[in-house]
Amino acid sequence: MDFSTSLSIAAAGLRAQSGRMRIIAENRMFSEREKFKDDSTERAGEMIKSTTLSRSLGTPSGQSLILEIPFSAAVLEKLRNQPADRLAAGADVNSQVFLFYSVITVHDAKLGRTLTIPVNRVWDFANFPAAVFDVNVEIGDDGGYSVKSSSVKSPGLTIQRKTR
Repeated sequence: MDFSTSLSIAAAGLRAQSGRMRIIAENRMFSEREKFKDDSTERAGEMIKSTTLSRSLGTPSGQSLILEIPFSAAVLEKLRNQPADRLAAGADVNSQVFLFYSVITVHDAKLGRTLTIPVNRVWDFANFPAAVFDVNVEIGDDGGYSVKSSSVKSPGLTIQRKTR
């Protein structure tokens, strides 16, 4: 079993040869009982994998990226020990959550500038037992962007927007 995140980038200027994408990502996992500290800037959870990738966006195949990260034996053991009822008393100790922290840098040739897009997501194992997630980034002609990602209700329901 692998942690798999599919990333797609769409924008008007990406087919130009000078278009580039770089992603820095961390994939982490923690139990539902673990909490974020209000005053902490520290990232939560156990590190599964940290990745940095760059690619040219000059072709349609360059605008898609699949990050596949194999789970270690220790992580697989935690995933096998998921509670049958995650809402039962004490079940939050073993109920696992996946964290995806990333920064995507995209040079859009048509806009003539580079955009930095933070994409941070949390997915729980109970609703995503295959550990497969989709993230779609759309960049508008004005440099605004939207990020859609897998959610419990709909694969495209979670939307993050930034407009110019």
